[in-house]
Amino acid sequence: IVAERLPAIEPQPHALLFDCIPTGMEDDTPAAFEPFFGSITEEEIEAGKAQMSDAMAEFLGRKPGDVHELLITHNFVIARFVTEVLGAPAWRWMTLNQANAGLTILAQKQSRPWTLITHNDLAHLAFEDRTGLPENTLV
Repeated sequence: IVAERLPAIEPQPHALLFDCIPTGMEDDTPAAFEPFFGSITEEEIEAGKAQMSDAMAEFLGRKPGDVHELLITHNFVIARFVTEVLGAPAWRWMTLNQANAGLTILAQKQSRPWTLITHNDLAHLAFEDRTGLPENTLV
């Protein structure tokens, strides 16, 4: 659908944007999150950490010139990008939820840090098409 609406964009799958578990339990992770990790293997956590490290280097690293990238990815991946941009503890990705097709915009001007412009914007969707958030969420 994106390619139909934005014909100048040539979609290219990227392995660094596949869904993953960005971190495991860390010293500062609240104990309330321990059950989440109960069925996740150490190998999955290590693979997710490595993937996110590479993804942040690739997509949040400084680039020369005026660069615009449209990334279509999953909840955990975009949540980890947001926590990185905000300088939040790594485990905070678990507290961010994205709706299906929610838009998050991150921007970086030359010689400046990254900025979160918007997170999980659903204004482009009809109300009945807003899906993917927990039931008790206001939109």
